[in-house]
Amino acid sequence: MKTITVLFALALSCVCALGQGIGGYGVPGVGGIAATNVANVFTALQMAKGFAPVIAQSSGPFSVYFNDFYSAADNVANSVGSPTGNSCVLSNAGIDANHPGNLLLTSGTGGTGTGADCGLQSVSAVINNLQSTTLWGIETEVKVPVLPGTTVGAYQFGMPGSPNANPWTTAIGFNLSSANGVANDWYCRYGSTQTDTTVAASTGWTNRLAMVNDGTNVHWYVNGTQVCGTGVAVTSMPNTGAYPDTWASVAMSGSSVQMYVDYVAFVRQVTR
Repeated sequence: MKTITVLFALALSCVCALGQGIGGYGVPGVGGIAATNVANVFTALQMAKGFAPVIAQSSGPFSVYFNDFYSAADNVANSVGSPTGNSCVLSNAGIDANHPGNLLLTSGTGGTGTGADCGLQSVSAVINNLQSTTLWGIETEVKVPVLPGTTVGAYQFGMPGSPNANPWTTAIGFNLSSANGVANDWYCRYGSTQTDTTVAASTGWTNRLAMVNDGTNVHWYVNGTQVCGTGVAVTSMPNTGAYPDTWASVAMSGSSVQMYVDYVAFVRQVTR
């Protein structure tokens, strides 16, 4: 009987801890992830450390969205310019044990400034307004198999008001482009303002991009490290509503370019 009681207590502890964080990625502070257990004493569920910073635990409740792209059913594929052969589809080409589901954005060959964008665009302006002090956090991981310093192209991730453009001017996010001063560096961008992160993009699965609105400032992170200073005032963001997540892959010549997306984690403060 004692054994059964102990097992039930452990199981209950694990159930109570579920849902705290976003699948081991994303923003780990929502609800509070259990602290590290004492060696050999497993009293709380352990989760992989998130890459995005913590949002204050007292500032909920939160609406949480996570997609590991086993399906693309809730993503809308659109075009930038007038491309030929552009697409945004599920792909097996980039998967491995740690990146089991991928979206693949292909710009096509329509020429400079044409390509593909896709994301959760069936629900507009989920953030309400990018200048809102409502807390939110978002993270993704992408793979750019050929960098823009080798084959000219442009890649974006973020929350745009008008996603069918390159570069976005009604958005906050990240921009990687051969048109930038340093072709292979990620740039933080809001509206028409952008800053070099000084972090070079990778051709592998080591491009974890995250942003957090702490209610006062928006912060950008690459691979868990804050970039582009210590944040930009929310009041400096574009005065527009935005889609909660969008990616874009755009040709900057007649050559097609591609980008893989592994996952997206998004959390937004709500009042319920």
